[in-house]
Formats: sequence, structure tokens, C-alpha cells
Amino acid sequence: DAIYTDAVQSLVEKVNCEASRAQLMALSAEQLAQKRMLKEIYLPLGRFMELVTCDALTGGQPEIIQSDNRMGPEHLTTFTDLFDGLPDGLRRTGIDGTLHRISRTLNPITRECTAVAARVGRVIQGHVEAMLRPTQPAVLTGSKSVLIIGAPNVGKTTILREMARLLSEDRNARGQRQRIVAVVAKSLEIAGSGNVPHPSIGPCRVLQVDSPDN
Repeated sequence: DAIYTDAVQSLVEKVNCEASRAQLMALSAEQLAQKRMLKEIYLPLGRFMELVTCDALTGGQPEIIQSDNRMGPEHLTTFTDLFDGLPDGLRRTGIDGTLHRISRTLNPITRECTAVAARVGRVIQGHVEAMLRPTQPAVLTGSKSVLIIGAPNVGKTTILREMARLLSEDRNARGQRQRIVAVVAKSLEIAGSGNVPHPSIGPCRVLQVDSPDN
């Protein structure tokens, strides 16, 4: 609970309205008491803000809480400020030191921001081994490939992050790490957007690229 609360706090503190920050933290605490967690904040221009929550244990059963007021340009600046100084066409960024993902939708003609989605990044460990063993142990030895397919918000990135940690931390009988594992990241979702990778990936190396061709 404390780790989750800290994660939400690091996202909500970017909101530039003190009253809104307090409301979001209160709502998050209320949802947690009901065994639900805040998953995403969606701010669409001219429409109602949406808060997406999920079951705290399974990550499933999404529910949407809608605001009473419509979003104006001033509301979207809550998170679009995070894109200041970045390339104009960049649609996704993060918050340094966290796994939060901030995505924006741009009007293709005016290049104005029309919506922002801020997804709460969480670390979940201990689920990959139970999911793969004993049916697919070769995946965790790095000797077999795996394709992960799923709808948005079901935990694909969370699984990749945990697999990177397990593979990079694997040790031999002498206690020495026995393989080099690297994450090639364009969207910076797995290891976070900062120059220092998030500790949840363990000793895994990170190669940040701006194009899949690189």
C-alpha cells in the first residue's frame, strides 16, 4: 500500500492545482480502501476527465470515474508541461525516477494537444515465474523467445520488466551473474524515462533509441 501510495503521489504532485491534488489523493485512498487502485488519469479537451481504476490484486475489472466539469486547455497543461523542451511531435514521455507514462494526442493540422493520458506506473514482482513454470522454463533461461499479446492495460509491460529483472539477476552455482541482458527501448516504458534506469529492472542494461531502425 505504501509503495502504491508513493507512486500515485509522485504522479499527482505534477498537478498544478492544490485542490485537485488533494482530491485525487483522497479519491485514491478511498479506492484503495475498497481494494481498488488508480490506473490512469485521462484529460480530453472539451470533455469530462476520466479516472480509470482496477482491482488491486488482479489488475483487472476496470471501472471509470468521470468528473463533473469539462476539461479546458488549462487543465491539459497539468501534464503537457512535461513535454516542454522536447520535440514537437513527441507523443509520449515520463516522469524521471518513476515508471509513469504520459501520452498526449495532437491535432494533425494545428499540432495542438487535444488529450492527455497519465498512466500510473507500478512495480509488480513474483508473478512471472509462477506464470511460466513449469510449462515454459526455457523462457527464463533466455534460450527461447516469447511473444506477449494483450489488450491495453493488462500488464504486458509489467511482465517484460519483471522478465528483464529475472534474466539479468540469474546467477550460477558460484553466485555470479551469468548473462548480459539488455532492453532496447524507444518508448522508455520498461525502465522509465530518466537517464538512470528504474531499479525494478535489476542490473539489466538499457539501450535508449529514438527509432526502431537504430
